[in-house]
Amino acid sequence: MYVDIEIYRGDDNIYIACSPEFDLYANGDTQREAVAKLKKKINSFLDKSDSSFESNKDIDYTVRYYSARSPQTH
Repeated sequence: MYVDIEIYRGDDNIYIACSPEFDLYANGDTQREAVAKLKKKINSFLDKSDSSFESNKDIDYTVRYYSARSPQTH
């Protein structure tokens, strides 16, 4: 399974990580922190919704960073 993660920087210098597929969000002081928190939320969500799915082993993530003006893929 592939999951898209989008990162935005808010006006207050907090980073917001979003998973459009699951409608889940997390924030952090850094991009890495926001992504790590969102991955935990996604794993928890999948573990609760389908006990046969091994979320820690079966997920690959695509992370895209967006500025206020244009997308930047890293």
